[in-house]
Amino acid sequence: MLKANYKGPVGFINFIIDEDPATYLESSIKNWNHEFLKSKY
Repeated sequence: MLKANYKGPVGFINFIIDEDPATYLESSIKNWNHEFLKSKY
């Protein structure tokens, strides 16, 4: 997405993780934001 210069929203559909989304969603968002912010974007 960075190479394509995409700056719009990103959605995620989970069909594989068996856990309740409330269990992992907050952590997943924090990790994604951390990785995104440390990228060269």
